[in-house]
Amino acid sequence: MEHIEHEFEVGSQLDHPYLRRAVEINRYRKLLKVTEIHVLLELIEGLTLAEKCDYGMDDLIVIFAKVARGLGHMHKVGWVHTDMKPSNVIIGEGGLVKIVDYGQASPMDRPKERIQGTVDFIAPEQVYKQPLDRRTDIFNLGASMYWVLTGRNIPTIMREHMAQGDQQLVRRDRIPRPDELNSNVPAALSKLVMDCIQDDKELRPQHTEQVFARLRAASRSLRIGVDGNNHAT
Repeated sequence: MEHIEHEFEVGSQLDHPYLRRAVEINRYRKLLKVTEIHVLLELIEGLTLAEKCDYGMDDLIVIFAKVARGLGHMHKVGWVHTDMKPSNVIIGEGGLVKIVDYGQASPMDRPKERIQGTVDFIAPEQVYKQPLDRRTDIFNLGASMYWVLTGRNIPTIMREHMAQGDQQLVRRDRIPRPDELNSNVPAALSKLVMDCIQDDKELRPQHTEQVFARLRAASRSLRIGVDGNNHAT
């Protein structure tokens, strides 16, 4: 029930076309104790990016751009999603893109008491319970883009940490660039993805607006545009 309460707390503060809204919450009590909670969420019809990711490169760039803009709005409101992954992005008809699932969202610049996130997309600072900020979501987004573009997961610190069973910082082996694994990936997009998944968050793009701008530049190499409203032109 705490998870559901948190989902509503975060979702009710968000008002953006690329973020799922939480509309209403109802608590049911028995002998003054809450025994059941119902949350009304915005209905979204479509498939997640994990279920269907075989879009053309131009469409993928537009999807990534919309996700970056949605995350940027969350950051302005003061929240970090912390679990950005392909299964938390729903794609619908007419260019609909929605980020969902705020159950693990964290207030900006705060650490968590325990490790939360998804192993194949988790950022190093999540594993070491350090303060989380917009760059945490940028890492998660970069890891998600890597999977969508290559069909492979990056070897995250968490996976290496689990394998070695210690608390020491793990140096990951060299990760192949997306354009080395998929020749359809533009070099500019490949470079962006690799910058997003840097272990040192100071080396990542510092804001989602920087991610958006670089996605727009990559889209120009494909002769499409991504306007201020994230529409393909």
